[in-house]
Amino acid sequence: MKKPTAMLLFVLAWFAMPAGVVRAEPVAPWVVEQILIEGNTRTDRDVVLRIAGVSEGDTLDPADAGIPAARLESSALFHETAVRFRKGTARGFVVMEVTLVERGVGFQIGAGVQDLGGWYLLPAEINLDNRLGRGEKLRIRLRVGYRYGGAELVFREAIGEEASWDWGVTLSGIVTDRVFYDRGVSFTHGVRRATYEMQVGRALSDRWRIEAGAGLQEVDADSSAEAREDALLEGWEAGDPLVFDSLPEGIARGVGREARGVFRVDLVLDGRSPSGLAGTPGNGVWGRVRAEAWAGERRSYAALSGDLRLYRHLVSSLMGGLHLRGGWIGDEAPFYDRYYTGGLYSARGFEGQSLSPSGGDTKFWTASLEVRAPLIGNGRSPRLSGIAFLDVADGWTMDAPRLGDAHVSAGYGIRVRVPWIDIVGLDVGIPLTRNRADESFRAHASLGWTF
Repeated sequence: MKKPTAMLLFVLAWFAMPAGVVRAEPVAPWVVEQILIEGNTRTDRDVVLRIAGVSEGDTLDPADAGIPAARLESSALFHETAVRFRKGTARGFVVMEVTLVERGVGFQIGAGVQDLGGWYLLPAEINLDNRLGRGEKLRIRLRVGYRYGGAELVFREAIGEEASWDWGVTLSGIVTDRVFYDRGVSFTHGVRRATYEMQVGRALSDRWRIEAGAGLQEVDADSSAEAREDALLEGWEAGDPLVFDSLPEGIARGVGREARGVFRVDLVLDGRSPSGLAGTPGNGVWGRVRAEAWAGERRSYAALSGDLRLYRHLVSSLMGGLHLRGGWIGDEAPFYDRYYTGGLYSARGFEGQSLSPSGGDTKFWTASLEVRAPLIGNGRSPRLSGIAFLDVADGWTMDAPRLGDAHVSAGYGIRVRVPWIDIVGLDVGIPLTRNRADESFRAHASLGWTF
């Protein structure tokens, strides 16, 4: 067995080992005989109980007494929440008292936000959650992320008494600066997307969820690109245009406007622990398998991708994280839907998207191993954290390359917690394999953790 393969199997086995648990003596559960709610002037009582996860007649482990309050607070529907328990009419019976202060219309400026797609900034957001009192969520916001920006409207609402089903609508307009390399020069290419999508999802268990989405999308890729930075030896200055007739073939095929239908199905596993160290989950796993299809005027194709994130408390205040990704997309896919490797979210130490051809790859895989530690402040939410990492990435379109041909880098970085934005980072990556830019290292600024 080759050394890289053996090392990867060893790391996977380590993360799969169960973390040590100290088991306490069992305590008799409470019986919740009555629930009193105050302050829900707009929110239905059933919605409050559904979010809290407790109903009259349920049993509740005393060790879990803080969970209803945490669930209500994490829903972001209430400005203040308080949950208290007092003795009931008989031994072992309790009365749960819930006091709420509902949120009004919210307006937020300059906030940093994290979701499983990454970290991004919200220059402005209007929060219209729970206007109907059904626990629905409605946000209108401007969004700025890694080489993209735009506006979106997001609506989401649970369905049914147990809320195992939910549905939603997303309207968005996003502009992306796609980066590609040609003739030794880095270029940016503008792509605009206007999307309408409806989603329906179902919680299969407390860890598994499935979601499907379908919608319409219009994509408009510019007919020219421009140099991203000076390349004086090649005769280019930043901003110089690369006209259509000079575009690489893989880029030129995707130029123009196209309307298309978009479809996706996601199967998601979320077994991450709610508490952790260094601002990340303490232990657990998150994974997603996504199947997608596009049906357009000029082309139709499909894609299949996987994303696996493993977290483990190592020793003392050290946290370990492992991120594995891979994907396949049909050969008809235009450059703006294909995969690119290199840079902050695949192989740090290499210039962004520099490891793929100008027209992108149809297959790829990446692996990132990180060790994280709090340096200053509370261990669970430190003001300053440090990381060390090892990244491996590869992409291809024709025959799969050998494992030994993958691009490898290692390095270190810091994460600083700042007001509003939350987490700002700086990573320094050192290429350990061939490097298009012939650099000994490269620094990457980031919002938040890479995963």
